[in-house]
Amino acid sequence: MFKVIFEGLIALVRIPNSTVTRAVLIRDVDHVPMLWVENSDLDPFPPPHPLPDLPGGPASQTRFNLDTQLLTIGLPSGVATKHVGGFDDHVPNLSDALQGDQSLDADIFGATLHANAYAYVDFEGGTLEPVTCFDPQVEWSVANVNLPICIARSVLFSIDSASPVTVKNTNAQEFTVTNPGTLHISNRKYGGNHFLMYQNIAAKATGISEPKETLWMCVQCSPTNEPFPSPALPMAGMDMKKSGHASERATQRVQFDPTVECTNSQWP
Repeated sequence: MFKVIFEGLIALVRIPNSTVTRAVLIRDVDHVPMLWVENSDLDPFPPPHPLPDLPGGPASQTRFNLDTQLLTIGLPSGVATKHVGGFDDHVPNLSDALQGDQSLDADIFGATLHANAYAYVDFEGGTLEPVTCFDPQVEWSVANVNLPICIARSVLFSIDSASPVTVKNTNAQEFTVTNPGTLHISNRKYGGNHFLMYQNIAAKATGISEPKETLWMCVQCSPTNEPFPSPALPMAGMDMKKSGHASERATQRVQFDPTVECTNSQWP
């Protein structure tokens, strides 16, 4: 089983008239668009033609900087990804949240990176499902989502495949993941009020509705308030390789722990 875990400000967009789903990592200040993988899942390690490196993180992991990357995950073609396990109930739909014109900008579907996106990651086949939710339920100020709901904190793409999977960009940089193996793709920052950045990939939307925390706790969707299990993100002016004190690492991890505003979205 090959897996990809998505977390943060990422729109999971179905490309029209295609079987491809595109993960669009939204560009916003202080976010870190990152792909990381355990070294034991890379074959060979280190990869001979890797993506741009992102320094820091545990020695057992390899991290790639996804800024300006157009990636394709090499999987069987011709089959669209299915939504399972409550995906449509827990992953906000931009068709609901966008006000006015709910279409996305044409560049989101093309071969050129949108000005308000860090990266694209294309894949197909398999399934998408939420694997953790934020603990607080949220309220949504849209007509058809007017009850407190639980929204996904991390989303899992999985596909049955017996072969190693190659991830590559348009510059012939690539790496191969063993099977089973897991990729982690994140686009996070500290603090709220950034779900609204999804409006920046819309064509002509006049606004966007945002999730707001309530006092109700979630009991569905395997809710968790544990930090996302990834390397701490780099902080301004700090060299992660030199910051070895355990309490410093813990503080960095907590400071970049996502809020309900840092949820994936889907379209259409």
